[in-house]
Amino acid sequence: MMPVWKLFGMSLLLLCTSNLAVAQESLKKDSVDNKIFESIIKSASTLNITLGPSHSPSKRKLNDIQSNAKFLQDLFASTGESQLPPVYAQSLSLDAKILVRLVKETRDRKYHKSEVYADVQNVAVDLSIKVAHIKYSRGGAIKNIQVVVHTKRADQEVTGYEVWYVPKGWASEQSAFIRFDRVSSPTSMDLAPGNYFIWLQSGQTKTSRLPVKLGGDGKSRRDIDLIVP
Repeated sequence: MMPVWKLFGMSLLLLCTSNLAVAQESLKKDSVDNKIFESIIKSASTLNITLGPSHSPSKRKLNDIQSNAKFLQDLFASTGESQLPPVYAQSLSLDAKILVRLVKETRDRKYHKSEVYADVQNVAVDLSIKVAHIKYSRGGAIKNIQVVVHTKRADQEVTGYEVWYVPKGWASEQSAFIRFDRVSSPTSMDLAPGNYFIWLQSGQTKTSRLPVKLGGDGKSRRDIDLIVP
């Protein structure tokens, strides 16, 4: 028979381990990243209530947003990670900000039907790409994609160009424009799956924006050729 003191020690260890697991799960539920998911879901739900019957196309997209955000939230909760990859979290945060803004605009009656649908559509597509990417990837994890950009004129690589990108939903907000860390060519950055515009800049010269859908196929790397004028 095991001594009483050993039984007590084992019980105490199990209790501490259990309490630690509960505490870690509680911290995760209160994490900044989890609050991003909560914000997306709450805003989409609010918009679904406040938008009238004439907004039925937007309301269908809002249902998709809630479903996909919940899928991502549940997947994040099931992992042992304490936080999302920072670039991924930033991408989701931009989606959340669009919806928060829409909630305010609809309450203040300062919106146009077509603009509401465009914004809701951008968020819905972004989240659907993220979910599809997970479902098609090995292991089904929340991961970024390595984006490698080659700047070319004809078949020759041309160096010295800055590569810029912006999530499609933020195309009109210059503050959301982000430059790749290094000039081309090639140059690479890790980006979250989603919809983007990517373009080149050298001094005052800018190329037209190339719409790029990143992800949805489960691949961990994407090579993109941008044409130098």
